[in-house]
Amino acid sequence: MKYQILTPARQELINSIEFYNKKEENLGYKLLLDFEETVNRIIDNPKAWQPLTMNTRRCLLKTFPYGIIYQIDTCIQIISFMNLKRKPAYWKKIVKQAGFKI
Repeated sequence: MKYQILTPARQELINSIEFYNKKEENLGYKLLLDFEETVNRIIDNPKAWQPLTMNTRRCLLKTFPYGIIYQIDTCIQIISFMNLKRKPAYWKKIVKQAGFKI
């Protein structure tokens, strides 16, 4: 199954990579690897991860404090790259703005 990353999620990922690279050399690269591994786990078994709503699920990264919020359609649609230390429902605004059903 293919996947796509919505622009807000992509920007969150880029910002997070830049943040971690400033903290330590190559730490942002490690975050990207963790993200890619998590996306592959989602692709392998999209319904295995925690449902947040009827249409939306979340899979946690193994090393970094982030979750990938996604929906399953004709492909996996990554709608948010969620920092777990933020307010828990901030991703819902992004989803609504993008026109997805929660």
